Amino acid sequence: MALTDTAIKQAKPARNPPVPLTTHLKRFLIADISRGDVLELIRRIERRGALVSARKVRTWLNQIFRFAMAEGLIDVNPAADLDIVAETPRPVRHNPFLQVNELPGLLRTVTHYECAEKTRLGIRLLLLTGVRTGELRAATPDQFDFDKGIWLVPPEGVKQLRSRVRTQGNDIPPYVIPLSTQAIAIVQRLMQLRTRGARYLLVHRYEPQEMISENTLNTAISRMGYKGRLTGHGIRATISTALNEVGFVEEWIEAQLSHADANQIRAAYNHAEYVEPRRRMMQYWADFLDALEVGVPPPTPEAYMPQIGRGPAGFLGSQLEYGNNSMGARGLTAESL
Repeated sequence: MALTDTAIKQAKPARNPPVPLTTHLKRFLIADISRGDVLELIRRIERRGALVSARKVRTWLNQIFRFAMAEGLIDVNPAADLDIVAETPRPVRHNPFLQVNELPGLLRTVTHYECAEKTRLGIRLLLLTGVRTGELRAATPDQFDFDKGIWLVPPEGVKQLRSRVRTQGNDIPPYVIPLSTQAIAIVQRLMQLRTRGARYLLVHRYEPQEMISENTLNTAISRMGYKGRLTGHGIRATISTALNEVGFVEEWIEAQLSHADANQIRAAYNHAEYVEPRRRMMQYWADFLDALEVGVPPPTPEAYMPQIGRGPAGFLGSQLEYGNNSMGARGLTAESL
């Protein structure tokens, strides 16, 4: 059995392999591939400086050969334990982020940079919502309700909720993201750009049923001149820093960014809390970014802050009663939140 595309699909390796691996190994029967063959492939990738890709390739090939062993096609996995001889990645600054005074330049660059419109809009949506890049990539049109101005992310798609989904299943409601008017306009435009039959909001360039590559947005940010200075995930830190500095309540910010909560009892509900305060806070943020980009005085945050003493329950009880809705999500009520 050769290392063909069919064999790879049967092995069900990690999704979206980073490089066309079989170009180097396809001429071999799978039983004839040696550890030296695999190691040479890995080192070719490492010599390019693509150490993250090399790690992914090691993992991917290890899955393929483990499958071959289970099928009785080989006796030894030539891709096992190659991490021992892997080149050690250089220390990097993880998820670098920008300060507020650096945002005007970023915003103007995003607006005028020559790339696919959906890529520019995707970066804008990260800036306007604070979601993780993975949550945006997996977004589908049915998750958005424009009448209520919200985005409902399935709990299994939210990093901080996945472990609870495994233990509590359908008892976990979707994660509620209130949207500014600017964010709604971007989502509506992205829906117009989707090809017919596309599944996701941000559609893969060549595969209409697939989401955009995990590297698309970060690569665009790097090519805009922000390599080593900003990542999609780093945008979250920029938002958190800026909103904390102007005095918004920390709990609203943490809920918006779906950060983990050390209080496990509170964590069971905090992802659905403060929807109305968060809406006003993110509308301030959107208006603030608009002002920075065009160089006019920014709005005052006090004008957007909810009245003291108004908790989330009133809003949730009156605004988030989802029974039979157009989004196809589970019924969401104040009680379930």
